[in-house]
Amino acid sequence: MIPQPANPYGRTRFETASAEELLQRIHSPQPLPHSEEAEIAVIAAWMWHPHLLDEGGVQPSAFYHQPRRIIAMELMALHHAGKLPVHEGQFDAALFTHHLRSRGLLDQAGGATAIIELATALPVPGHYPHYRKILTECFQRRQLIHRLLLGIDRLQNLGRLGQAEHETVASITADLHTQLSEIETDDDSADLPCRPISEIIHSVVDKAEFRASNPGVLPGLSTGLARLDELTGGLQRGRLWAVLAESSEGKSSLCRQIVEEACKQGHVGVIYTYEMMDDEEAGRMICSQGIVRSSTLKSGQFTRAELQGFQQACQDIQGWSVAIVDVAGRYIEDIQRDILRRRRRLREGQELVVMIDYIQLALTRKDCSSRQREIAHITGSTKQCAKRAQCTILMPSQVNKDGEAREAMDIEQDADVELKILNPMKNQVKQEHWKKGRPDAPPPVPEDDPTRRLIQLAKNRDGPRGDAFPARLVGQHFRFQAMGE
Repeated sequence: MIPQPANPYGRTRFETASAEELLQRIHSPQPLPHSEEAEIAVIAAWMWHPHLLDEGGVQPSAFYHQPRRIIAMELMALHHAGKLPVHEGQFDAALFTHHLRSRGLLDQAGGATAIIELATALPVPGHYPHYRKILTECFQRRQLIHRLLLGIDRLQNLGRLGQAEHETVASITADLHTQLSEIETDDDSADLPCRPISEIIHSVVDKAEFRASNPGVLPGLSTGLARLDELTGGLQRGRLWAVLAESSEGKSSLCRQIVEEACKQGHVGVIYTYEMMDDEEAGRMICSQGIVRSSTLKSGQFTRAELQGFQQACQDIQGWSVAIVDVAGRYIEDIQRDILRRRRRLREGQELVVMIDYIQLALTRKDCSSRQREIAHITGSTKQCAKRAQCTILMPSQVNKDGEAREAMDIEQDADVELKILNPMKNQVKQEHWKKGRPDAPPPVPEDDPTRRLIQLAKNRDGPRGDAFPARLVGQHFRFQAMGE
């Protein structure tokens, strides 16, 4: 075959277009994918057959032209309110025109002429699915083009002044993958993958039989606090723990202590810290494990016992599979990708326990209208990350004056386990709250004990909730102890 003459970009027509040529095509003035016929047919079908609106599957943004987008939005709103101007099967274009005029939208919708043209188009109901599919496919193509162009713009400006400091090719690629997967499609060729129900039932039966024959064995990893293990069953895969407390009441200490306990059992722990430097986190782990006072660590004036504890803790921690990651300025999406990567590297029999310190400092790339929505996205996506990675994620959270999670109720909704650390001296919580009905409860503790805390199980998926048990916060050691210790 004789090669075809090269085009201005130096290739034959059988060769793949270069990036420069494709970019030139993108910049050429041409409309985005849309179908005039499909848009008119769908709106006309809604006017004459309002029951089609109940089928859903189409949103106003699916219409390419702004006037039809406005008309579609108003038709949906009127239908939802039961006020669509249809009498004896006839759509009243005059009443709908009056409605648009009263809302100040008539000119934006193309005027009365546009309404009449749509109302006089007589669609065949049987053709509606065909036109709806064309409409949604064009909308999906526009969404794909928009997201890809945003990705191209980010790639071309990567490294330039004013761009995000931590922007990388990997982060852009991951974001594109997430954004493209969020575009809804009407592909009915295959169902989402799932295990056969018989296999799932057998798994449930096997777990029940194992627990019946091994009483006292925890379903998950031990937290290091016997009462907490008893109430929750320990750290179980795919679960998000939210630990709520006021400032300096031990929420980070409790989460860190749980990670330490998992590492002592031979598992993998990761601490993502927004708040402190990595050496500060390591110092607190040493204080916790070596029973070294934080003031001693700062001054360097060790007692003999503290020096021995310090040396032993340093040696032990270096042998753990633990990582402390400073994530200041990074996004929760980066952390979630890192969790998934670390999960893939686990050895057989190892579990992954993660701490993200803390919720209110976390950032997200998602464009949200308020900080409350950002927090909701952060906790919701982190819960999904815990499921995908089959790990336990611990997230400390601040509380407001009412003792509830600050900035978003979604924290409590997304969490599988919610712990509240209460200070009786501040909250006036009486011992009867945890002692009632428990004759074997530990002896009373004086109300003026500043180290006493109540750890309340506010939420516990598949387990008891509302229970609380006392523990002692040893602030200098950054750890909790049972009251009898």
